[in-house]
Amino acid sequence: MSSHKTLINTRSLMLKEGDYQIYGKVIKPLGGARFLVFCFDGITRVCLVRGKFRNKKLLSSNESTRYFWIQKDDIVLVSLRDFDPKKGDIIFKYTKPEVDYLYANGHIPSEDDNSDVDIKFVNISVTTNIDINFSSDSDSS
Repeated sequence: MSSHKTLINTRSLMLKEGDYQIYGKVIKPLGGARFLVFCFDGITRVCLVRGKFRNKKLLSSNESTRYFWIQKDDIVLVSLRDFDPKKGDIIFKYTKPEVDYLYANGHIPSEDDNSDVDIKFVNISVTTNIDINFSSDSDSS
């Protein structure tokens, strides 16, 4: 007899609802449950992982202990903030089959379609020169 058990994923797909939610792609983690997310409206936002998803299991089955981690290039659903348009909350992370469904049904632009959005990253380097004089102001005579 085999000791392997089969898990069936019954998670429902969460789609964008209204203008207060938008799909995005994680650019990089910032620490403290914050991520830099490129939203598909062309704006890059600092997004915070909603408390419900911090260190939680992906599936709530008796046998499942799979945790989900948000990583670079993951597709997420972002809830926009009314008071600060440059920030948002990550409320859902899509798995690979869910992302394929979103691409196929036109919910998010395909990776091949770069005509809608032009992304430019600029590296800024700051150099500071500080002169420190260690000479004494008082004369010892």
